[in-house]
Amino acid sequence: MTGSLAGKVVIVTGGAQGLGRAISERLGKEGCIVVVADVNERGAKDAADAIAGATGARVVGAKVDVTREAEVEELFLGAERDFGRVDVVISNAAILIAEPIAEADAERWRAVMTVNLFGYFLVTKHACRAMKKQRSGSIININSKSGKRGSAAKSAYTASSAASDIPRASRWKWRGTACVATPSVRAICSSRRFGRIPKKGCSFNTSARGRSPTRATSATFARPTSTRCR
Repeated sequence: MTGSLAGKVVIVTGGAQGLGRAISERLGKEGCIVVVADVNERGAKDAADAIAGATGARVVGAKVDVTREAEVEELFLGAERDFGRVDVVISNAAILIAEPIAEADAERWRAVMTVNLFGYFLVTKHACRAMKKQRSGSIININSKSGKRGSAAKSAYTASSAASDIPRASRWKWRGTACVATPSVRAICSSRRFGRIPKKGCSFNTSARGRSPTRATSATFARPTSTRCR
């Protein structure tokens, strides 16, 4: 299968398993060049090989810890070296530690915020740098409905989800350079039911395991409102 995204270079963080892998596989079917990026290097490469074999697309695995800026920067520089550009970034890497706030371990709480919020910031920062140079691109943050509804059992995860629509808070405007967005990157919330992006965007309608290895989840996609750099 190929679609309007054929030939686009896409980076998916947290792409070795769960929702990230399902997204990567669908993008491969759409004819994209996919960089499956994950802190689990072996998992990223195994997923890339499996997706390439199943779809015939060009798919590569890359190791990245989204909390380390040097690794995030190298991820984008490597994609630019290998493919010449980065057209789409799907920021999906996240962790979940379920603890009510009164019993939460402070360091584990901090770890969730570091991956889920600071990691989104670093990926968005370096995606915008790449897209500014080429004067085009889109950034999508995968988020959770927990940030909208709240969850007593998942205090850190809920807080990170509520805060991770970074560009809505910053209201970036890069007029005269590359990116023009108000708000810039829009979070797409995961839920238990799949929807479809309208025909203007890619239609994802694939079952997947979610970020938690013990829980089935998936994503509801609405009309894309992510950063459009031009």
